[in-house]
This record gives sequence, structure tokens and C-alpha cells, in this order.
Amino acid sequence: MDELTAEIKPIRKISMIWLLPVLVAIIGSWVMFQYYSSQGPLVEISLTTAEGLEAGRTRVRALSVDIGVVEDIQLEENLEGVRVTARLSPDTQHLLDAQTQFWVVRPRISADGVSGLGTLLSGAYIELYPGKSGTFKRRFRGLDQAPNARPGVAGVRVQLQGGSAASLTAGAPVLYKGLKVGQVESVGLSDDFEESLVWAFVERPFDQLLNRSTRFWNASGIDISATANGVQINTQSLASLVAGGISFSTPENQAGLEPVEPGQRFRLYGTQREAEEQPYELAASYVLQFHRSIRGLSVGAPVEYRGIRIGTVEAILVGELAELTPTQHAVPVVIRIEPGRVGLPDSQESVARVRDMIEAAVREHGMRASLQSGSLLTGEQLVAVDYYDTGEVAVVGRYQQYDTLPTVDSGLERIEKQVSELLSKFNSLPLQETVAEGRQSLASLTATLDSLNALLGSEATGRVPQQLVQTLQSIEAAADTYGAGSDIEREVGRVLQQLDATLREYQALANTLEEQPSALILPVNRANDPQPKANP
Repeated sequence: MDELTAEIKPIRKISMIWLLPVLVAIIGSWVMFQYYSSQGPLVEISLTTAEGLEAGRTRVRALSVDIGVVEDIQLEENLEGVRVTARLSPDTQHLLDAQTQFWVVRPRISADGVSGLGTLLSGAYIELYPGKSGTFKRRFRGLDQAPNARPGVAGVRVQLQGGSAASLTAGAPVLYKGLKVGQVESVGLSDDFEESLVWAFVERPFDQLLNRSTRFWNASGIDISATANGVQINTQSLASLVAGGISFSTPENQAGLEPVEPGQRFRLYGTQREAEEQPYELAASYVLQFHRSIRGLSVGAPVEYRGIRIGTVEAILVGELAELTPTQHAVPVVIRIEPGRVGLPDSQESVARVRDMIEAAVREHGMRASLQSGSLLTGEQLVAVDYYDTGEVAVVGRYQQYDTLPTVDSGLERIEKQVSELLSKFNSLPLQETVAEGRQSLASLTATLDSLNALLGSEATGRVPQQLVQTLQSIEAAADTYGAGSDIEREVGRVLQQLDATLREYQALANTLEEQPSALILPVNRANDPQPKANP
């Protein structure tokens, strides 16, 4: 019987059946890749609160266009905020930049109006504003509210540092001549916590109005001040009354200088008056020595030349009063003559030019400084600089580290001084001696007449004519001394004329005040001359 022989064949190492799961894995991976690539980038946004946000429902928008959805909301590990994970559309990766900003849009009421009303029905959403730095980023720190000046808007940001930022809030307007030209971005404290620090944004083309001479001040509320110029009331727009605001100005003769750089720091003044008191950095300082009361003169008062402001009262050297002596009893006052106020550049060359002009004016033309009343209502005084014909030659002196300008009394003080001098001259006349000498002359004349009567019947009558001639000569000499045209008569007449003129001026002033007591403050109303009536 034939035996069957088995045929041995080699077994394949990999079965074809295994290709199926490999193919499935490849297809699945491709599907997963297509799925995730079609979903777009995943971003993380850190926020202070998740109020109004809901995972799977809250949308992410850019310019009101949906570009994603919030997938997850978790607490931060330190419990100082929340971490929101959002999935964006596939074609939005170019929007994720180091300068990209996220914030939550909610209903908001501010000085600029009401915003976010659409979220009352649709709910809060996350707004995206793209950056332009070119650096890709996935993790962001969200803003608490919409930025006042969004990235990419042309303009310049500046720092404002001052003592107080009362009534200022983020979003408050930046004003120029009452018009809004920018916004306040943030309000905080300086690094040393001593002053307030405000970041403000001025939009283009208004940023061209800024230079290093620009002055900023807090325009919040109503500013009421009483100065040498009277009572002033300043206010800005309605928005600045509600949420505060900042105004700025640039001196006209300082406009057109080099624009400021981004981040330039300026001083933030409390009021417009404070900002305008020292709008120029360079000035020529002088000391004025007043020998009368300076009541009503304060630091910051104007220095004027015939009504035109040319400087500012810088300081009153109160500490020098402790060193006063009987020979030196003046009150020193420091003033600033600012070249920028007279159309010159704010430079050291202009300061030197002003010093030369003032020195020549004092020496050759009699320039003097005086105190004058700036406002009869408030009692404030100012310093006036003008030319006076005093008949005395003066020069610019020196007081400590300052140059000095000569001073002169003015107004009622000058009248009082003139009256005092006239009375002093009148009192210095030898009236008593003159009267005594006149009485002696009359007594001598009486004795002479008595002697003449006695001699008429005596033997010595022959000698009478000679004695009479001598007596008449004595009388004539006395008449020449005290009679008309004599020196004493002319001096007495001149003094009496000056005294009469001065008393007439006081009489006119007294009559005016008696008729109208408010004549010192209000204009005088003159009554019309009476018109004669025709006879019936």
C-alpha cells in the first residue's frame, strides 16, 4: 500500500489580516488630524472673574464676528482668578500675537455713554483685538474692561505724575480747548507711592500739539479761585464733570517745537491756574525790597509791565525777617522775569538778553518796581514794573545770590508820602521866630514914637530928625526881610499852594465817596447837567 507523503511549506511571517487594523489606525489618525486641524488653535485666557461666562456657550468674537467658543473654565491654583480655555476657528491663528488683547464685554455705563446692551439678551462674550508684533502666543492675560485706546490706533501715550488724581477714572476724556482728543487709560500710584501716576493717550493728529513745554492739569469738576485778576470760575465738558478729565495747553510762542516721545513724563497740576503760573522753565530772578506792608501779595501773583504779564512772584523770603536790623528793615520778595512771555525763546540766551535789557532800563531810563492793587474786591496785589522820573540814578544791585531791582511807592502811598513831606516842610519853617522878631520890631517902633513925642518939647529936638532917619532905615530893613517878595514870603506861599492842591484832591475824593460809596469798586455814575426850562 502506497504511503502518503506530507508536503511541508514555510508559514508567512505577517498575515494579510493584520493590514486591516493598520489601515484603520492610519485612517483614524488622519481623521483625528483633520479634526483638530479644522478646529483651530486653543488659547488660555486669565481673567479676574468668570461672571457671565459659560463653557460651551460663551462665544469669542472679533469685530462682532464669531471666531470661537469657550470650552472650559477653571479656577487658578492661587484662587486669584480664573483660567478660560477657548477654541478658535482654524483661520484665526494669525490673530494670536504677543500684543493681542482679550476682554469680556458686559453691559457698561460710563461718562461716554452706555455700551454692551446687546449682551442683555445674548449674554456676555469675549472680545479679541489682534496685535501686530509678529510673535505667536497662546496664553494671555485678559483685561477687566475694554481698552480705552486700542492697539494700532495712531497717537502717543504719555505719563502724567502729580499730587492728586481726584475724580479721574479710566476712560476719562483728554481735552484740548474743550474738545476731546484722547482718553485716560489708567490711574494709579507712582513707584514710591507718593504721587499719582496717570497714563493718557492722545490720538493723531492732535499729538502734534504736544511738546516739552505742554502743561497738563486736572479738569475735573469746577475750579473757583480768587486772585489778583479777580474771581475766576473754570469748568470743562459735562463728561469731565461726571468722570473727571484732563486738559492741556501749549504756550503759543512755544508751539512747533520737537514733538514728545512715547512715554514722555509730564507734571499733572491740580488746576489750570497752577499750570499757568510757571509755564516756562527758564527765567531771570530778581529780589525786590519793599519798605511797606506787602499784605495781599502771594506767591504766584503776576508781575506786569503796563498791564502785560512778564513774570511771576516766585517766593517771599520770610526767613530773612529774623535778620532784620534798624538800618535794613525791608521785606525781600523774589520775582521771575520770563523771556517766553515777551516772545523770546525759552533758553539761556534769552535770559541773558533780558538781564541786559533790564540793567540798561534801570540805569538809563529809571525803571522801578512797585506794588499795585490787582483787585479791590479780593485785596490781592501784584508787582508792576514801569519807568518813573524820580530824579535819582539807580543800578541793579545784589542781595545774596540774587540781583535786585529798585522799588518805588505808588498810588495812595505816594500821595500820603507827598502830604507828609509837605507837612514836614511847613512845620520846619521858622514861624515862631518870625512872629517873635515882628513883635520886637513893633515894640521898638512904639518906643521910638514915644521918644519922638517927648523930644518934640525938649532941647534935643534938633537931634530928632537924625534919630528918625535911623529908625525909618531899621523899619525899611525889617520890611525888606518879611515883606512882599522876600524869601520867607515866597517859601511860605509855595508850601501853602502845594498843601491847598493836595487838600483839594482829598476833598474831591471825599465828595465822590460820600455821594457814591461803591466808587472804589464800581464805575461812577455822573448825573447829567440840568437843562434850563423855557418860561411858560
